[in-house]
Amino acid sequence: MDSALGWKMGCEKQGYFTLDEWRSGLKALRADSINKLKKAFPELVQEVTRPSNFQDFYPYAFRYCLTEDKKKCIEIPVACELLNLVLGLQFRPQVDKLVNYLKHQSEYKVINMDQWMGFLRFCNEAFSTLGGL
Repeated sequence: MDSALGWKMGCEKQGYFTLDEWRSGLKALRADSINKLKKAFPELVQEVTRPSNFQDFYPYAFRYCLTEDKKKCIEIPVACELLNLVLGLQFRPQVDKLVNYLKHQSEYKVINMDQWMGFLRFCNEAFSTLGGL
């Protein structure tokens, strides 16, 4: 859950933690050792999945995967893996169908933030309105 840890630490760039981000994140997790950090992960997963936090985390996960500052899209293979990680537990059937489509189509090479957010809206509305698909 690299993106969850990055979210908690307020990291701006994937794979990099500034000293301030690291320190403030460990303080927020109440982890001053590797063992405490390992034990903090289950709580972090629960925290991220709370609806109020998830609304902040979901777009963060997309931005976190942008590898360059001016980049606005993520590649399809990255988007598929990220969808599995971020939405897979909550919306498995919908994620599986979208990932399958994205992997077999040839028109789209990337996903932008609007498409990313639109899929979450679709899942939320389909799940609440139709009782799931």
